[in-house]
Amino acid sequence: MKGEINAIPQPPARVRPSRTLWLFGNGDMGQFGLGTGGLGEVSRPQIHGWFEQARQTQALGLNEGAGIEKLAVGGMHNLAIDEVGKVGLQHIITKQY
Repeated sequence: MKGEINAIPQPPARVRPSRTLWLFGNGDMGQFGLGTGGLGEVSRPQIHGWFEQARQTQALGLNEGAGIEKLAVGGMHNLAIDEVGKVGLQHIITKQY
């Protein structure tokens, strides 16, 4: 009996269009990434304007419709990783603006 060869694992399909980032709660330590004008309480869920603009202008990832791949949140921070593995915001800001 011949041995069977396992199929090569494939990465999961990308979500298109990309997901929208919503925020709410207490952002008094700047963890929402809204700048100094966005410190404090966000009482109702709202779309994160900066990420939405970056998503629509294709500043995240390499292909049309790319967006945030992973998101880590904590009490005093949030961290976003785009589709090509870039961490943070600086590469997106310099790429687009």
